[in-house]
Amino acid sequence: MCHNLSGLKDLFDCIDQDLLQSTTTHRVLAHKCVNDVLDGTLALLDTCSNAQDVLLQVKECTQDLQLSLRRRRTRDYGHLIDIDVEKYTNSKKKVIKAINKCLKDLKRTENRRSFSMLIEKDPDTVAIISVFREVQSITMSTFESLFSTLLSGLGSSSKKPALRGWALVSKLMHTTKCVEMNKKGDEETTTGMCEIEKLDVALNTFMISCKNSMEAVVEHSVQNVQKRSTEVELSIEAVEFGLELVFKSLIKTRVSLLNILSSNN
Repeated sequence: MCHNLSGLKDLFDCIDQDLLQSTTTHRVLAHKCVNDVLDGTLALLDTCSNAQDVLLQVKECTQDLQLSLRRRRTRDYGHLIDIDVEKYTNSKKKVIKAINKCLKDLKRTENRRSFSMLIEKDPDTVAIISVFREVQSITMSTFESLFSTLLSGLGSSSKKPALRGWALVSKLMHTTKCVEMNKKGDEETTTGMCEIEKLDVALNTFMISCKNSMEAVVEHSVQNVQKRSTEVELSIEAVEFGLELVFKSLIKTRVSLLNILSSNN
């Protein structure tokens, strides 16, 4: 997923720095066309913002679980863990509901997405508008994949969609992997979303140990849950980092389009 977000960010940078700077593009993006593209970027910004909100909810859900475990003394786990796990489960259900809403909104956006019919058969116009259509399709597919991956990790059945249009990214970009730099800027961390599932496995093991095991075993299970929770946070922060870069690139693209609109007036 981080790899896809990194490629998406580079794709929008390429659009902004190359395609939108050409005189041919300025000529093609007459008033109606540029308005269509602007509407598309606004929808993408909304979807990106929704994805950021969902990731924040997942992270807060995990942090609440960590805080609950830290507050418990080992001898209290057997009596109170059911309450903490129920809170965590209810929080997950709320996140799943939010993600499903995002997917429905995304589907509505895809259904509404359309460019004005091209009356002329100018090859430059057809080519440039086709690029914008493909870029929007790639972006929507990437966000759909992110939401579906989160649903899968949170335990909600979801069919992962194929990433349509990523052949174009491969041709335009030479990205290799998404990385998150640490505070010193000298370390790379590859990430995925399977950490959420690992946390659930650790939590289930912990619940069993609370009922059937000695104090030392319970404490070990607690440490494992804490470890998995930290891994989830790091994973989410890496995806948040990628989304932030995509969001900024979308803003830059939208500003360039607004400048084109101003110059045409």
